[in-house]
Amino acid sequence: MTPFVRLMKRFAEKFADRYYEGPDAPERLREMVVAFANDHPQASVGEWTEFASTLCAEAYESGYVRGFEYTERTFDWRPDIPPEMLADMYDPDWKTGRGIQLRSAGAVVPDAEPTEEQALRSHAEDVFLVGARRRG
Repeated sequence: MTPFVRLMKRFAEKFADRYYEGPDAPERLREMVVAFANDHPQASVGEWTEFASTLCAEAYESGYVRGFEYTERTFDWRPDIPPEMLADMYDPDWKTGRGIQLRSAGAVVPDAEPTEEQALRSHAEDVFLVGARRRG
């Protein structure tokens, strides 16, 4: 990208209020820290930890959204290219791929396995019941 094109791109992005901020943290994150410090001068370590985790989640989410918008915005679709040719460019095996294999109507669906959280909760209940039996 030439310097002139880069300048025009940045101008258009700023005009549309949608642009890539770069790898440096935006000023709004610093403003959030200052606002929290001013609102909570006697904040405990736990409150600062909660604030920091919320701030990290906000930064991660906005970075993810910005990256998603950037990739969607720069999608190199051209109206003069047929959709089949474009699909071949991104996935050459799309025509010969196996695709999704559906089960037949009479197939037996296996029972759902418990999630890790459900298994831990069940184990904790079992341990509690065994301990209660010993005490009772």
